[in-house]
Amino acid sequence: MIYYLVCFFLSLFLLWFGQKIKHGQCEPFRWLIYGLALLIPATLAGLRDWSVGTDVLFYAHPIFKEASTVPHIGGFSAGYDDWIGIGYLWLNFALSQVTSNFNVVLFVIMLIEIVSVFFAIYQWRDKFPIWLGMLVFYAFFFNLSFNVMRQCLALSIAFLGIKYIFERKFLFFLFWVFLGYLFHSSALIVLVYYPLFWYANKYTSKKSILLLSVIFLSLIIFSNQIFIPLLNSLSGIVPRADAIAHYLAYIEKDSSGYKNFIYFALLVLLFLYKRKIILENFQDIGHFLEVVVIITAISQLTTFVAGEYANRFIIVPDWMLCFSIPVVFYSYIKTFPRTVINLAVIFYCFFYWFYIFIYLGFNETSDYSSSILSSIF
Repeated sequence: MIYYLVCFFLSLFLLWFGQKIKHGQCEPFRWLIYGLALLIPATLAGLRDWSVGTDVLFYAHPIFKEASTVPHIGGFSAGYDDWIGIGYLWLNFALSQVTSNFNVVLFVIMLIEIVSVFFAIYQWRDKFPIWLGMLVFYAFFFNLSFNVMRQCLALSIAFLGIKYIFERKFLFFLFWVFLGYLFHSSALIVLVYYPLFWYANKYTSKKSILLLSVIFLSLIIFSNQIFIPLLNSLSGIVPRADAIAHYLAYIEKDSSGYKNFIYFALLVLLFLYKRKIILENFQDIGHFLEVVVIITAISQLTTFVAGEYANRFIIVPDWMLCFSIPVVFYSYIKTFPRTVINLAVIFYCFFYWFYIFIYLGFNETSDYSSSILSSIF
């Protein structure tokens, strides 16, 4: 645990310090600080033992090992074509041409992810501190990224397109989503945010939000009856439709989702209490965030119906927490001192991180180990 905490503290401190430099003064130095801040967690990810994160030995290392032996980009085993994104295969092939060290691959994957998340959050720098958004990422997704590597990488890239929803530049938004799709098909779910943004700003009443919530909850409750037959019928037409149906039909249900629901329901209540202020400050973005915060909370209940593999779908709305948590808490800036707000976000995020990833050992990343670091210290 100590490795994670030191990593988070150093990175967040540098991000805070970098943003404190006045705009227009020492810009190269500012970006040097930002670069160092992002290199620290990427390096921690790159130095880890291969046993940290189950997907590392399941597909990450075997794919890189094969990439080192194939003569060209099209030489991968046919079995990978069905479920490994072509972007991920290309990345491994390119890296195999310059290094034989798999830890370098782990480093590069995390660096791409963190840089993508940073620039997605950087676009909100006038609304809340950059370090606060990155704090949410570290607490909710950093450990998760050690295991669900391809999906987290894909979503980090796809979420670079979120700003283009607000700017109503659909083609730019589509570009980033498609780029993420090359690494994992779940990035396509991000496309749902475009019609959600339209709905949230066309139907702004509380009744409209309640109606959308009821519809979404109903889809979750009856997901097996609605989506499994539909996906099975689309098998062979829609890529991975059968695999998605398998995830939904997973027989061992997981009731732990209620804990996340309660945790994120608190965020919904905090939003609703300051709803007027948030909507005034963010206007059309505020209506969209309201919908997203509610959907994020409700989606946690999916594990009651579809089991633990539902996390593969839940992670998509969860990713918006990097924006919504700072926005919600900073809506109380006139009620409480900034220091109190920052401490509240830190507690909210790190309580979740400690309970889920350290205490419960979710994703099997609680016991960080690195033979490389052990040989140095």
